[in-house]
Amino acid sequence: MAEGGIQDYLLKGMGAERRLPEDTVRAYRCKVDHDSMPHGRLEELEKIMREEVEPDQSVSMSMLGLGIQDERHKLRMPEPEHYSRTCPMLSFVQMLAAFSWLFLIVFAGPICWVLILYVTIFTRLYWLALLYLCWMWLDRKTPHHGGRRIEWVRKLKWWTYYRDYFPLQFVKTSDLDAGRNYLFCIIPHGVLCFGGFGCFATDAFNLSREFPGIQFISVTLNMNMFMPLVRDFLMALGFCSVSSESLNYLLDNPEGGNAPCLVVGGATESMYSQPGSYHVVIKRRKGFVKLALQNGASLVPVVVFGETELYHQVQRSWLRKFQEMFKKYTAAAPLVVNGRGLFQSSFGLIPRQRRLTVVCRDMPRTLRVLSTHKTKGAARLSERATERARLKYRTGSNFQARALKPLGNRYMWINNLKLLKNKFMSYTKDL
Repeated sequence: MAEGGIQDYLLKGMGAERRLPEDTVRAYRCKVDHDSMPHGRLEELEKIMREEVEPDQSVSMSMLGLGIQDERHKLRMPEPEHYSRTCPMLSFVQMLAAFSWLFLIVFAGPICWVLILYVTIFTRLYWLALLYLCWMWLDRKTPHHGGRRIEWVRKLKWWTYYRDYFPLQFVKTSDLDAGRNYLFCIIPHGVLCFGGFGCFATDAFNLSREFPGIQFISVTLNMNMFMPLVRDFLMALGFCSVSSESLNYLLDNPEGGNAPCLVVGGATESMYSQPGSYHVVIKRRKGFVKLALQNGASLVPVVVFGETELYHQVQRSWLRKFQEMFKKYTAAAPLVVNGRGLFQSSFGLIPRQRRLTVVCRDMPRTLRVLSTHKTKGAARLSERATERARLKYRTGSNFQARALKPLGNRYMWINNLKLLKNKFMSYTKDL
């Protein structure tokens, strides 16, 4: 069949103004002949080509059934912004759901403090505000001892709107043993870790069914646990403090099944978040590996693809100095970001609609942290083992540690903690 005849046939029912790429027509002419085409193939192609196609959208070769991948996937070009094809009201609700996480962490805390001060000074309900502040003081240890999660808050319909906004996708690659404790290490941090929050702090993906017996516990800065009202809502979602006391408490469960979710890079990594790049701060982070060693927990690397595409960040030298100084005293970095707005996509604080894919995988047995028997005395270093343990800390690349760990009636020496961390980093790159 002539090239012009093929193009006329493929464009039948699509309008003369819509033309296919010349590479598509040439590949189709070399691949298939009209006379030798099987019966029913022409009708199938005609049905495909009659579908509505946007004027600026080209038809890929894989759409024609030629088995040729689209070149855009090979080049890994940035994915265009995803627009919901549902009703405008539903899209607006999804946008508000995505903004709610940013509002909860950034704005809700200061607003609640101002509200508490106003009620205390200018109203007759000052006793109610003082009573709540006393409750916060008495309840200050709860975020360090497992929190206070409420399942129906995690299963709200609101979080499905949050999931469908980006959209957010979770990829499960292996099963997890409910008799063990795990430490989920999430990278990259991005601006506010939207992917990790949607997967592990809510039940939008029904992870309780995907991983039966595993309880996911997100951890956040201890500063967020001093925000009135916000701290109670965060603990209802399953959040706990990120302190070493809290992580040791969670990983010390002798029955297993606890899975704290930690963003390794923290606020430092958020300052490097830019579209098109994944800047991971992990070279000098060895504390999470040490906690896993002491408690016999397994490390589970989690990679959130697309996390850095949600915001454009303003980066200046003088601004970076201010961010470093602010982070030194508050453990949080003030970021100047640009996303989209409610009625336009040019600027604003709402995250952009980019597909987020969360991939988690348990480390193979050769890289798992060596664990002990499932008893409380053997799950962590005992008092005697702690006295005999010899930890040697050195700065820079000469860091080495030797920890004595009991295993039945024998003792096992775990040498060179940095080597285990490097294996974890190399395994993360393979995801």
